Amino acid sequence: MHQDRTHRGTDPEVKTGMAKAGQKRAGLQAHVHVLVSARDAGQKVTLNPGGRRQRFDLMRWQAAAGRQFEQQFGYVAQAHEKLRPNIRERSPARDAGRLVKLAERVARINLLVPREQRLAAGRVQDIAVGRQFDKTFYRLLSRIEERARDGRPIDNALQLLTTGREQAATPQRQAVTALHALQHLVRRSQATEQERTEHVAQKPGRHSAELDLEM
Repeated sequence: MHQDRTHRGTDPEVKTGMAKAGQKRAGLQAHVHVLVSARDAGQKVTLNPGGRRQRFDLMRWQAAAGRQFEQQFGYVAQAHEKLRPNIRERSPARDAGRLVKLAERVARINLLVPREQRLAAGRVQDIAVGRQFDKTFYRLLSRIEERARDGRPIDNALQLLTTGREQAATPQRQAVTALHALQHLVRRSQATEQERTEHVAQKPGRHSAELDLEM
């Protein structure tokens, strides 16, 4: 529970010069901050203010809490105290640009994984649209891309992007993933060895058998 509030730059008192931004408000300013985070009835889906709006609409909850406070305490909120919905700009042109970038990103990921683990760009795009291009989708996609670079691709990447949960791999799939990781390590080792051999050069004025080895 907090006992003080401070003025913001958008407050009428600040705009008229009667107060400064950051200055404590006069009068009783006691208030509480409520953090909402829980799981659904099946204890499988996490609900939090930063999640998908279909699961928990933070703005709607705040507006309902404000109306209940006014009714319970007989308080009349001023215009500058009303919550302003934070509506994300959505346009077909912007979404089309996002889809193009997604297809390019999926193509880069597919270059890092075996053929059987490549992602279908259309499926990934459909999932992104269904999730309204939320931050969680891009965070999960980054996890997939990072693991692909490390030679540890996710077998059920589409499920991870859709649900946020990774299905437990079978022993057979674990063995295949371990093999892919070993192959990736070998490729990196070969690339490193190739870089080292590039330092072996024939200098002008030397015979063909006289080579300098730089370590």
